[in-house]
Amino acid sequence: LALPVAITGVVTSFYSMTGHPWMRSIPLLTQYAIGSDILAGRTVPPVVFAASAVEAVTLTVVLLWLAARLFSTEKIIFGR
Repeated sequence: LALPVAITGVVTSFYSMTGHPWMRSIPLLTQYAIGSDILAGRTVPPVVFAASAVEAVTLTVVLLWLAARLFSTEKIIFGR
């Protein structure tokens, strides 16, 4: 679980990734871009915060639904 966060930190230390609009569509990079903008003293539009929150909640709901669907049968737990 920590590997994507660590990779993002390593990659961004070599390549400047701030200010690219495509970063706003990837949840982990969105959080990184918002944090970088705040630490740099740049103003982050409220719409970016809202979009980031909607994106994170949507991804959470989809992944929880998928997990609940997989755990609804015993096959994934016991292999039967």
